[in-house]
Amino acid sequence: MPLPEPKLPARHPRWTYLAADLSSGTIIDELPLGRVQFSRALNTAGILTGSFAYTPRTAPLLRPASTPGRTALYALRDGQVQWGGILWSRKVDHDRRVVGVTCADWWSYYDHRLITATLDFTETDQNDIARAIIAAMDATSPGGGSIDIATSAGAGGRVLDRTFDWFNYTAAADALRQLAEDEGGPDLRFDTVGTLATGITRQLNIGTPRLGRRADGTGIVIDYGSQGAILENLVEDEDGSTIESVHYALGPGSEEAKLVGVAQRSDLVLTYGWPLLEGTTSYNDDTLDSDEAINAKARADLDARAGIRTLPAGSTRGIDVGTLDPGDEVLLEVTSDWYNDDPSADLTGTWSQTTRVTSFTVDIPDNGGVETLTPTFGDLVVVSKTTHPTVEPEFRALALGAGASNLGYGDGPYGEGLYGG
Repeated sequence: MPLPEPKLPARHPRWTYLAADLSSGTIIDELPLGRVQFSRALNTAGILTGSFAYTPRTAPLLRPASTPGRTALYALRDGQVQWGGILWSRKVDHDRRVVGVTCADWWSYYDHRLITATLDFTETDQNDIARAIIAAMDATSPGGGSIDIATSAGAGGRVLDRTFDWFNYTAAADALRQLAEDEGGPDLRFDTVGTLATGITRQLNIGTPRLGRRADGTGIVIDYGSQGAILENLVEDEDGSTIESVHYALGPGSEEAKLVGVAQRSDLVLTYGWPLLEGTTSYNDDTLDSDEAINAKARADLDARAGIRTLPAGSTRGIDVGTLDPGDEVLLEVTSDWYNDDPSADLTGTWSQTTRVTSFTVDIPDNGGVETLTPTFGDLVVVSKTTHPTVEPEFRALALGAGASNLGYGDGPYGEGLYGG
């Protein structure tokens, strides 16, 4: 169905959305989507949502081109594919003649595929296991199991014994997640690349074990608060409720026979002054049959808990879509009054850390303007962004000024005790 070209300034990107047959890859039609938002991520599915209007004349073309469960969708920016996946749901508003669609990338296909013949691996590289899972899904009888996913080459550097028994009917996506979530497991990311002219490729990129460029390779600084900073509307969500300095991974078995892995970070207590904080995770996976395997689980769990979990959230128009992939490292740099360390002066302070972008969401404006990119940062488990001095009430009153002694102390407006405690 030919659609009129939008009249946009030359400097603005042009987005097109192509529907294709999921099995064959044959292009069916172009969907006139608006209000589009999409995400890309490591080790999970990226999502795309949008909507389009229809008329009695366009409905016969748009209806088959947006059939849920058998339609692939490609989002192209100036002819280059930026996102690809499967259209899974469609909501038709008959009064308004508007159709909303929700799509998920190729990872979602393997949530709907089960391992029905045992896959048994002995001393096998973890990346070969990931490739073998995809190949097993492709080969499933009576056919129709392949959606033409190419897998990247390279070894992950970790050799495993792993069995996926047929009688567990494990989803292929869950088997891939198990690999990715193990200590030292590979990053997994489903991508779509190419153009109509050169061909469109659906692929699974497998890390060796990590995907993405280092910060010195990307050269990307995502900064806030300084002159010319690109990050807007920054909110930092800091959660101390998950902090642990000792973690126990509880494996198969019962009572005295239970397999238990232990990991600890004594430096949190001895160097940084945290109290002893403990936690557990339970695993019923029969493949965890050794001290080495269960201790690896404990270490991986503790790595995600050994500090304040900090989740910054903000958006930027300063990064061009297509220049950043999930897994890339960036320098996050925050300049704010909050990080002033001198209570006697009105100053700003700066906190910075190299971190990975584990996912991002792109909002595409219908007027053809610049897209907004909202990154999600990973690996931000911070022991401390500042010192933790002992502050006496008299010093606090002096630092905060006249009347400050009532802010949480004595009979002030906030009640008795520290902050009304």
